[in-house]
Amino acid sequence: MGFILDGLDTESYDREYKDRELLRRIVAYFKPHGGKVALVAFVLAINSAAGSGVPIAISAAIDLVSEDPVVSRMIVSTGIVLLLGVIAWGTNFVRQWLSARVIGDV
Repeated sequence: MGFILDGLDTESYDREYKDRELLRRIVAYFKPHGGKVALVAFVLAINSAAGSGVPIAISAAIDLVSEDPVVSRMIVSTGIVLLLGVIAWGTNFVRQWLSARVIGDV
């Protein structure tokens, strides 16, 4: 099985870059798309908050409904969990769409 990696040694003409130099080059490529990248970061933060909010909302809903099992509380709790799920799905869609556009343009 050792033959699979044969010939993958570094060549004499391979260049080695420092991390700082690579990061500077990557930032230069993405600089024209800074607004879209910032929007992706913002949407990612909202997505994370909505995704983290679902288990918290479910836990709070279970506590509320166990205290006083009223149908209206169940409906409101279901609506909140559903709303958080829709927000998470929507922000994930926007994040993936914008990321693909920016990466494709770069």
